Amino acid sequence: MNTPATRQTSESIDFNASQVGQSLLETTLRNGAQQMLQQAIEAEVGNYLRLTSDRPCLLVLVGARADGSKELVAVGDGQRESKL
Repeated sequence: MNTPATRQTSESIDFNASQVGQSLLETTLRNGAQQMLQQAIEAEVGNYLRLTSDRPCLLVLVGARADGSKELVAVGDGQRESKL
């Protein structure tokens, strides 16, 4: 995947999406994904319900097929790296 090592949203939340996304994609493909994905699109989704102090967030990985249809590849949880 040709993505920057650190992505930045409009709220200036830094998240190392490239490494996490690549790991999730490799794990998902190893665990039985049958169709080749031409493009992986990363999108991070912040969890603004601050029930804990460790800044939880979600990484959502969506794949695009050759015909243009999109499919959910993986969802992973983690911690935001910013100090917001």
